Amino acid sequence: MSQVKNTREFDFLRTLALNLGASEARVIPAGAVVVENRVVLKCRFGCDDYGKRLTCPPFTPRVDEFRIQNVERL
Repeated sequence: MSQVKNTREFDFLRTLALNLGASEARVIPAGAVVVENRVVLKCRFGCDDYGKRLTCPPFTPRVDEFRIQNVERL
């Protein structure tokens, strides 16, 4: 898939975020998101819900899997 160069189609998300109280909001490409290995540690040791929700580790893709999926979308 090619990278989205025109982000105008996502302006509604920026507007929604601002309307919901965000002080700033902008659309960025997925490849610009930095995913560090320690993100899972933050969940494991910083969240009482770790392992209780399917949207959180350990049920989500590993960090290296997420990086690969993120790059493939570009």
